[in-house]
Amino acid sequence: MLFLKIFTTLLLLGGGFVLWAFGMVVIAFDFIKQTAMEIVWTLLLLAGATALFCQLWKIFHKVKIFSALAAGLLLLTLIGIPTYHWLTVERFQQMSDEIHWWKYDPWRKDSKVVSVKAPEEFKLNGQLPRIDGAYALYPVYAGMVQALYDRKQFEKNPSRYLRTNGSHLTFQRLLDGEVELIFSAPPSKKQIAEAAKKNLTYEITPF
Repeated sequence: MLFLKIFTTLLLLGGGFVLWAFGMVVIAFDFIKQTAMEIVWTLLLLAGATALFCQLWKIFHKVKIFSALAAGLLLLTLIGIPTYHWLTVERFQQMSDEIHWWKYDPWRKDSKVVSVKAPEEFKLNGQLPRIDGAYALYPVYAGMVQALYDRKQFEKNPSRYLRTNGSHLTFQRLLDGEVELIFSAPPSKKQIAEAAKKNLTYEITPF
């Protein structure tokens, strides 16, 4: 009987994790509006916590043990909800709800990137600059890559020449020499100081 209760508890935990992971994918790829999915998956998390609470009540009858487990379960729930919210929503807030950077990959089929219709006057080849930048600006520099880079050379190793890692990591990669050009908001005082420690200065071109 105890084995059955433990198995049921583990099944509930596993099922809850699968539902949570599915919800994260749904929100990340914008299949359903974020607000609605936040409510649904938060309720499912609370339902799973309640079910687990009931299972623990059946397994442990002593008041002290039960109280400790209940407090631990409450703590996990309070930690789990904001963690879930960050994983599924907050880390995408650097982009607007209308911009998902991967939809703007250059030369991708059905890409939303703006194509220049005028005849080509200038193309980059040879040693192509490695680019990184903020998520929200990806449509800008992806469009620049499609307009100026040699396609055959670029497509041999796309991830070498074009990445988007968010503002903080972008500046760090530039200082470490991993990229030659970034598209971002101006550097902060801290980022300027980090460059100075390496005897480097930023060459900033507003656009």
